[in-house]
Formats: sequence, structure tokens, C-alpha cells
Amino acid sequence: MKKTLIIALKIGLGVLALLLTLGNNCITSGNIVVVLDLPDLVGQTNTSFNPQSVDLTQNSDWKEHKDQLNSVDDIGFACTIVNHESSVATGQIWISDKSYSSPADVRANAVKILDGIAIPAGGTRSIEWKESADFLSNFNEAKTIVYTEQFYLYFMVAETPFSIDVNDIVLFLSCNGKP
Repeated sequence: MKKTLIIALKIGLGVLALLLTLGNNCITSGNIVVVLDLPDLVGQTNTSFNPQSVDLTQNSDWKEHKDQLNSVDDIGFACTIVNHESSVATGQIWISDKSYSSPADVRANAVKILDGIAIPAGGTRSIEWKESADFLSNFNEAKTIVYTEQFYLYFMVAETPFSIDVNDIVLFLSCNGKP
């Protein structure tokens, strides 16, 4: 009995050592979460309108694991939106692989991926990653654009005119690893 236990222990340790060796510096299967901190944005109708350029090739996690990834499986955001208008604003996030210089161009050409975030008049609203999933739309189109590695995000509101600040922006990408 004691001999069988020692043999089983040696086999178990050997298998564990093999798994650790195979898994060293690579994804054998599973997910990786890429986290990107983005600069604050100011968005105003007809005054200043700034897309947020995202280049995943500059992110160390993405670069390290890019060849081991199958797809982007989840997209989430966290941010704080400040509404400077005297009416409720409905926050939106749009995505595109092209840069646009006006809200009208974004609405005509980009993909709306988040909608319905109510920001009170003259108020502030914080969005957490888990909560951002409640507002997500057009997910498959968004995943395709994100996987191109270079894209633009547009933080706008449904109403016009609008004047918002978007602060403490974090983009979360959950990516599926190759087996």
C-alpha cells in the first residue's frame, strides 16, 4: 500500500511538472483579460469632438499573447461620465476602424456598441465593467473591429446638443486562448 502511494505521488508530481512546463509563458487554453487605461475625453456638439484611438499592438498583454488568441469574447468598459447640459443625457459608445471628426459622421458610419446610460442633468454617472454589459449591443461587429487591433472609440450622447466629460476610462477585453 505504501509503495503504491509513493508511485502515485511520483506520477502526480511528474504530471504537474509537465503541465507547468507546457504552460510556462503561454496560454494552453482559457482566457486572458487585456486591460487598457485610456485618457480622459471631452465631447461637445459642434465644438470639440475627440475620438479615442486604441492601438492594441502597444499593449504589453496583447503583444505577449496575440499569437495565442482565438478571439475577443467579451468587451467591457468602466468610466465616469459628467453631463454639463441642463437635461438628462443618454450615453453611448461607438466604435470604428476609421477616424471621424463629427457626431453626424460617427452616427452614419460607426457601430454603436453601448447605449442607454442615463446621466442626470448637470450630474455624473459611473459605470463599472459588470454594468457595462447591460448596455452592450452589436457585439459581433464590435469584436470584429477590436480584433483588427487598431480602432477608435467615440463617447457621445443620443441627444443634441451635448457636452460631456468622460473620465477614468478603462477598456476590458476578455480573449479566448487557443487550446
